[in-house]
Amino acid sequence: MKKRKVIISVVSVLVIILVWFGTVAALNDKKDVMNQAELVRKANEFRDKGLYVRSYPLYEEALSINTENNRQVMEELLSAYYSDGRYGDYTIYIDNLPMTGDKPSPDNYVKYATILNRQGDVTKSIEKAFEGLAEYPEYTPLEDFILEYRYSFYVYKVEATEAGNFVNKSLDIPVINTNGEWEFCSADGYLSYDTGYEAIREYSAKGFCPVKKDGQWIIIDSRSNKYAIDETGVDDVFATDEEYIVAEKDGKMGYYDIDFNLIGDQTIHDELSLASNDYVIAARDGTKWMILNTAFERVNDTDYEDIAINYSHFPSEGGAMMLKENGKWYLCDITGKHISEEGFADAKAPEEAGALIAVANEEGRWGFIDTTGKLVIDYKYEDAQSFSCGLGAVMEYDEWDYIDSSDTVRIKLGVEELRPFHDGVAVAKNGGKILIINLYFTEKDIEDAKAGAKNEDV
Repeated sequence: MKKRKVIISVVSVLVIILVWFGTVAALNDKKDVMNQAELVRKANEFRDKGLYVRSYPLYEEALSINTENNRQVMEELLSAYYSDGRYGDYTIYIDNLPMTGDKPSPDNYVKYATILNRQGDVTKSIEKAFEGLAEYPEYTPLEDFILEYRYSFYVYKVEATEAGNFVNKSLDIPVINTNGEWEFCSADGYLSYDTGYEAIREYSAKGFCPVKKDGQWIIIDSRSNKYAIDETGVDDVFATDEEYIVAEKDGKMGYYDIDFNLIGDQTIHDELSLASNDYVIAARDGTKWMILNTAFERVNDTDYEDIAINYSHFPSEGGAMMLKENGKWYLCDITGKHISEEGFADAKAPEEAGALIAVANEEGRWGFIDTTGKLVIDYKYEDAQSFSCGLGAVMEYDEWDYIDSSDTVRIKLGVEELRPFHDGVAVAKNGGKILIINLYFTEKDIEDAKAGAKNEDV
């Protein structure tokens, strides 16, 4: 019994000691929190008065006290660095966070990207914003930053008098005419090949391009090597896709294989487009247009007055087409069914799936519709090109610029001619010179960043 009492007494003493230590620790923790808070309060007062040099020692002393509020103290210090323009200290602090097992807040990603942008490094600033978007995919200011600065661009002037379309959406190479000869030109304005041609058409996705040399059409690969020679005597070549060449012979256009062999008599028409990604072809016989599938069969029995074809020689993007019936242009799907019953006096073909499409009213003023046919940018321009890469080319007072979907001018060029972007590259003409416009970033980059963030979450 006596032994039991001793054990109980010992246990009681231990409990009292533990409670005492806990109480002391709690009091010390509370004291640390209060001391830290007081240091931060004083530091913030100095910071808010612009006396930054007196605030930094206080923040650093506060950080030396380890409490649950250290993260907030660090944010206050970073805010002081940023406001004081001490960007080097700010970025070094952010870069060292992973070493402590921490990461920047979403707002710090925006500030870091802003610093890089102010320093003139637009590319790195957008990359930092994308890095933040991957960490915080729902943080709107990061996306807003990218949207604001994705239109940063280079303009290269090329000694040429004429420009052709881009050879391929994946290669982004324009073609230019210099002294009567056509040449390939890289997106940064340098000639890709040293050989002049009488004509150049677009590369296919498989890397084949029709060119005319010494009066004969040939096919070259992506390294400018000869791949095929026309021995059938076609008069002209208009475009090529992954499998076929659209060529003209004896006044009629037809589909040919890569060796210039006619696919069949059913492919012969007065005019033809390439088969779009939606597997439809626009064809004309006489004054009537029709929609064909890739078996060269009619999709419907309707004869159209016209079918709009885009700069890539496709009639459709993302399942949308612009078809002309009874004097009006209508937004339709690839079967010819009207997506909207609103008719337009004029229209351009869609350049990119899901992007805004240029249409005109009876007064000849141009605006833009979305893929449901709703007018989203009013009729106000003298001319326009359908949107691609988040931008639409518009002409006002005889000068061309690019606007975004909010009808805000994003790239002010004031040029004589301007074409839609293809994967961030476009060509323009002004004062007899060819301009190549190269975007840093596009709408697709933002979607890819979001997709990457979602994949990482999975």
